[in-house]
Amino acid sequence: MKPSRFVLGRRYLPPLILALSLVLLAIPAVGAGDDGTDPVATAALSDVPGVLDTSSSVAATSDGDSALVAHSASVSVDVPTDPSAGVTVDPAAGAAVNVGVPNADQAGDAVAVAAGVIVYPDAGTSAAVAVQVVPGDDPAPVVDPAPASSDPAPAPPDGATATTTTTETTTTEATTEPDPAPEAATTTAADPTPTPAPDPAPAGSSAGGVRMMTMLQGPDAPTDYAFPLSIPDGGTIASDGDGGYDILDAAGVKTLHIAAPWARDADQAAVPVSYSLDGTTLTMHIDTTGASFPIVADPAIVAAGVIVPPPASTGAPKAAAPQPAKPAEKPELQCTGAASSGSVSTSCSLDVGLFSWGHGSDYESGTVIVKCKNCGTDQLSRLQHFYGSMASWKVDAKCGSNCSEGASRQIGTGQWVTTSSVVIKHTTCPTLVGRSIVLRPCDIRTVVTTTEWKVTYHPTCALNVLGASITRLSSDSYLVSAAFRLTCPDGGGSGSGSIESSDFRTAVLGFSA
Repeated sequence: MKPSRFVLGRRYLPPLILALSLVLLAIPAVGAGDDGTDPVATAALSDVPGVLDTSSSVAATSDGDSALVAHSASVSVDVPTDPSAGVTVDPAAGAAVNVGVPNADQAGDAVAVAAGVIVYPDAGTSAAVAVQVVPGDDPAPVVDPAPASSDPAPAPPDGATATTTTTETTTTEATTEPDPAPEAATTTAADPTPTPAPDPAPAGSSAGGVRMMTMLQGPDAPTDYAFPLSIPDGGTIASDGDGGYDILDAAGVKTLHIAAPWARDADQAAVPVSYSLDGTTLTMHIDTTGASFPIVADPAIVAAGVIVPPPASTGAPKAAAPQPAKPAEKPELQCTGAASSGSVSTSCSLDVGLFSWGHGSDYESGTVIVKCKNCGTDQLSRLQHFYGSMASWKVDAKCGSNCSEGASRQIGTGQWVTTSSVVIKHTTCPTLVGRSIVLRPCDIRTVVTTTEWKVTYHPTCALNVLGASITRLSSDSYLVSAAFRLTCPDGGGSGSGSIESSDFRTAVLGFSA
């Protein structure tokens, strides 16, 4: 019997798809409410007075890649859906700066929570980051009132927004008909009276920058949040002296301002918060000691000159955590120094080597610094007593080869010398001539060898201490210096100079009398 196969026929496929669709629809979206917002983040931001209302008057849009886009005469803001892209703040007076979202590699895509506000959820354990477009100071452009005419108004050019002026405010795509212009305000070419301009749009109707609000939802949330900044070429970031920072272009002109941070807890109490700057990464540090969660902390990045005040604090401010007292450091006697040729030991001594290969001089010097680190008044007094004068220091010079301390002197070198010579003696020698012996003149040569002790004299190199001194550098430090010279008039030689001290180390530190 063949094993059976399960075959999904056509008549079973539509019911299965319908069942799976119903199951998927029954699963609620994580972190989002029925309207697509984040209720937890909305509640945390709503607890801070006036925060959500800040962006209610800012006209912001969105597109496929951007959750929020806003423009004004002073700055343009682009808040992406993907947190890894970073928030772009582009001032009209300078180059754009990209601000990284903390823990962007963990955060989810942007979720809308209110007008002009989105949240990146899960930006760290029990944390989220909200980005809000904040208003600036530049008013909307002034528009002349429409003349009393039955002709329809011309259509705006492509990309422009139709604007209608009312007696209350200036809104986009308004459905309320404008009040007819007063008859006294209507002018003709012959009427010299100017047309009165309408009231400017209320402040805050255009973007000034962004707030990047970090929400700590519980005690296990991180307390440090890094904001990488893409500073334009040649630009710098500098402290404003009031807890914030300024971004400057290559010419030193301020283009953007990072306001001093603020933080509020669930009781609306101010929470200690500060910045630190490492290169172009700005890190916000939040001290959550004694605070009630959730906590909202905010750096604001705005166009230069735009002011975004922090929200009011209605609770008692939280005190920063007390720093543990540092243990008292143990007193220590340190000896350091340097030599032109040689080394310094930790026992407060120094050796300098001197060498000359003949017909020349070698000059060398060295210094020793003795310091009483972490010493009290009594120990500094003993330091001065034991090391504060040349009486406790010995400066010396010692010869090596072919050397004399002080002045050069003649040194004799002896050896046995053997010599040989030939002595010639003129005399007559008998010589056979024929059958006769005849005396004739002749020379007799004799070799004479002698051995004697011979002494040779030559000058030695002279080794001298040129001078030494002691200098008090501070209440806990002294410096000892010395200089040495080796002079060789004929032939080479060597020597050494030294600085040594009587080691009163234990006595200075009070360990013994």
